[in-house]
Amino acid sequence: MMTQTTPILWAIGGHDNTGRAGVSADAQVAQALSVHLCPIVTIVTAQTDNTARILSEISVEHLIEQCASALALGTPSAIKVGAITGPQMRALAHWLHAKGLDHTPLIWDPITHSS
Repeated sequence: MMTQTTPILWAIGGHDNTGRAGVSADAQVAQALSVHLCPIVTIVTAQTDNTARILSEISVEHLIEQCASALALGTPSAIKVGAITGPQMRALAHWLHAKGLDHTPLIWDPITHSS
């Protein structure tokens, strides 16, 4: 249950169907830390422990709408970014600036491949 004092963490990244990485893994960490997680998906994968078989990119428009919906819950205490494409990153940076969130603590955790 989220209270007004519960910190909000946005986890922006890929959805890993194995549950071992991406926003699924971020959800486990958020639960352990008792923070409210808003998972914002950039990429949907079909993968195993060592191979990404299919990567489907979420449109920039869909990414920004996910962020707008998350913002309706409250201002994030921090934002963690994992898997993200160049166009998504540019749109996100512009949107965060426009919303006055460009000084929110940001954790960059980029990925280059499944491992």
